Amino acid sequence: MDAGKAYVFYNTSAAAAFTLKGAAGGDNLGWSVAGAGDVDANGFAEVIVGSPNNDGAGANAGRADVYFGGAAPDSSSDVILFGERAGDQFGTAVASAGDVNGDATEEVVVGAPLYDGPSFTDDGRAYVFMVTSDTIPELASPLLSPGALGGLVVLLGILALRARRRVAAR
Repeated sequence: MDAGKAYVFYNTSAAAAFTLKGAAGGDNLGWSVAGAGDVDANGFAEVIVGSPNNDGAGANAGRADVYFGGAAPDSSSDVILFGERAGDQFGTAVASAGDVNGDATEEVVVGAPLYDGPSFTDDGRAYVFMVTSDTIPELASPLLSPGALGGLVVLLGILALRARRRVAAR
């Protein structure tokens, strides 16, 4: 089974600069891919890639990898985030959350649509992480929302709020 792949292209060439590959067969790396903003404040944008079927924290718990940008970026994951438990499918949706906490660096948000909450099966959950180059990622806030696609709904809400803030700032 294929682990999944994501290809990184520079605007100077039609050929892929390098390829990101899933950790194990069936991971589905590349299910979701997004620019993560500049989470490590080095002046270069990062990329976050989801692998919702990764088994690192249990069968299909999921994973998201952050790849730092730089003068010479590579295909090695710089930060690995795992789902909480089997079946969560953490990494189904990934995005930049913008600068949520006002520290001048951007945070990332990762959706786990099949997270089982305290009241519902497949409640869904979205997680906002503060990621820097010199610390372990810190969970800024797990956001709960009941319903089968709760994690994705919360994620879309964050993205809509971010878009409204950008429009209002112009």
